[in-house]
Amino acid sequence: MEAEAQAERQSRTLELPPMGSPEHQAQWEAAERELAQVDPEFMRNGTRLDKRLREIMGSEDGNIYRQHPRGIVAAYHRAKMELLEGDYKVLQTENSKLKNELQRYTGLTSIGGGAPARIGSSNRVESIEDFAKLSVADMRKHLKRGVQRDGVPWF
Repeated sequence: MEAEAQAERQSRTLELPPMGSPEHQAQWEAAERELAQVDPEFMRNGTRLDKRLREIMGSEDGNIYRQHPRGIVAAYHRAKMELLEGDYKVLQTENSKLKNELQRYTGLTSIGGGAPARIGSSNRVESIEDFAKLSVADMRKHLKRGVQRDGVPWF
């Protein structure tokens, strides 16, 4: 039973070539070629991706990525993810500003309920909501004005 368990563990274990060996180097270069075919920014000097990838490989994590023959793929995905997260935050802020601006323009150009303020309404009370916004003194004035004009308050 122990021999079977050992054989099963060995069948599930992946042996990687040692770092610096020709096999390791060949697998690393093959992974670089694959990435270069998929992404034109990869290994092109001056691109954002290249700069971020060089930062990652120059950091303390760089040696960890170098230990695996396809570690460049993991470093590439980390760099790409970090760049996309940064872009996402910028776009999210810009989208929020544009939504606020659209809402403001919609309010300024719409007729009726969408307008944040009615043009020329000054202190006119056109609804119960308008009345509720008045101070107690202004409410009293409004009610007295209605009684004087109509003989009956507006409500």
